[in-house]
Amino acid sequence: MSGSTAYYPPPQRHDQYTSAAFNNSVSAAEAAGTARARTARLAELAATRDRIRANRHSVGYSNGMRSAAKRYGEFCEEEGLQQYPATYESVSTWMTRDLTRDKRPKKLSSCFTDKRNLSAHCDANEHEFLPEARDRRLLRQFEQGAKQTFSCAAKRPPALTVAHLLGIADQMNFRNPAHTQVWLHMALAHQAMLRGGDGTRMHRRDITFTPGGMTVRLMAKGHRATPRIIWVSHTADPRFDIPELMKQYLEDTGIGAHPGCPLFAKLQPSGKVDVTYGPDGGHRFRPLSYDKWRRTWAHWTKQATIAGSTPHAARAGGITDGTRGGGDPLLLSRIGGWAVNGCWHQYVRPEDSEVANMLRNAIDRRIAEAQGLRDIIAGLKRTRAGTP
Repeated sequence: MSGSTAYYPPPQRHDQYTSAAFNNSVSAAEAAGTARARTARLAELAATRDRIRANRHSVGYSNGMRSAAKRYGEFCEEEGLQQYPATYESVSTWMTRDLTRDKRPKKLSSCFTDKRNLSAHCDANEHEFLPEARDRRLLRQFEQGAKQTFSCAAKRPPALTVAHLLGIADQMNFRNPAHTQVWLHMALAHQAMLRGGDGTRMHRRDITFTPGGMTVRLMAKGHRATPRIIWVSHTADPRFDIPELMKQYLEDTGIGAHPGCPLFAKLQPSGKVDVTYGPDGGHRFRPLSYDKWRRTWAHWTKQATIAGSTPHAARAGGITDGTRGGGDPLLLSRIGGWAVNGCWHQYVRPEDSEVANMLRNAIDRRIAEAQGLRDIIAGLKRTRAGTP
């Protein structure tokens, strides 16, 4: 090339520049990728953390919190009160309205529960609840006065025990499928210690027969609740042999052929399940509502001279008969879904005469033991004195 000399960087120097730029770009890409991965990982952990925190309350407690907050908000809106922060004036006035209303006034314990649920709702949603020391002091004094003004003995309905069930069985015609359905519903609620409305939510698919009896899958309310499995065994008395009665009932009514059918669905006069077909050809059944079941329960328990009984009385009857029959109450409480340190002991409701007899027998045993000990001591004294 004439007149000038072309300059080229040394190959080694050119390779070094290219390698450094490439390494810098790779390092930047790796750093950006690491940062994105770290951000995604932290976001996932934060979402999991929030879900864990949201699950700190049971389903029933969460529903109670939302219900109390909703009713409190409606009251404040009606009366023109400031909803948040929740002060002594707004909370105590809300409780006073519920305690003194003319139509179905609330129980004192229910009002206190609503107050606790509202406090938990405010804590969960970062609302102020009784922010001033004055508010807390006045509400504490209001609760003390309410206990003196509205306090009364708790009215607990009598438990549906085996003695009552035998009286109901004497009034039933077991050749009538409708009577068999009512009896089976009552006996199952008693042995499985079901809550009042649990039976109305059960389906055929929740029953599984086993060699020793059957299992009942009880679906709890709420998306976080897990089903509870209850074992029901055979008994010597055919009237209380729930597995055998259930097999016969499912066959006679035709419910056994439909897994999605409510376990205690409406029956036709012929005794078969009342099934219709929708536009899509699917089966449709008429479930038993809790109001209908409560009226049916009241009719049959009245026949057994039980006043004021509700379907929840079978739950109390189950653990009462279990404990009075010699069962371990801590193990029996697991069947009913109670915590070991829960309120299961409040459901043990023996008759007053049974409690009196139990106390009398205990005193008789203690007298006999004390008299035997006195005779032994007197014999030792005579021996030492050398007298016969």
